[in-house]
Amino acid sequence: MDTAVLALLGGALLVGLVSATTALLPVEVYVLGAAATQPTGVALAVAVAAGMGQTVGKVALLLSARGAASPGGLGRFVHQRSSRTGAHLGGGVLVVPRAGPRAALARAACDLTAAATRWLRSRWAPLVVLVSAVAGVPPLMLLSVAAGVARVPVRRFAPACFVGRTARFVVVVLVTGAVAT
Repeated sequence: MDTAVLALLGGALLVGLVSATTALLPVEVYVLGAAATQPTGVALAVAVAAGMGQTVGKVALLLSARGAASPGGLGRFVHQRSSRTGAHLGGGVLVVPRAGPRAALARAACDLTAAATRWLRSRWAPLVVLVSAVAGVPPLMLLSVAAGVARVPVRRFAPACFVGRTARFVVVVLVTGAVAT
């Protein structure tokens, strides 16, 4: 394999990894550039490498959220029986101010996280992850964190994430190729 192609694949892996944890660097732009400038086979390989990088990054988010939600992590902020002053978060309650816009926003975020956590704890978790990975709804970055809080096993999360993200990038390659011809 050509060193330029290897560099392109390594770049896709790295950009996929970085973009998985930050919204500042969209990996789709990298895949789009490869699709517009490289043969279809190379562009498809870039799509797979970007899917791998995204999956590794999203699994890192999942594991980080799992650690933060543990009793030794952010668990010190979670109280099991404090519903009068807190917003519900999964099985516990996150203490927030009683009134004001910050309190309303915190409660809404916690309620949304609790709803996602219920879905992710069900047998439908891989399907929810797959839809999010392909369509971006709900945003996969947030879903990855919710999956960590829900304690979704990596063996259920990672394959759905990889297949969904790779499918998304393959579509970008194929659509770009169809438009270019």
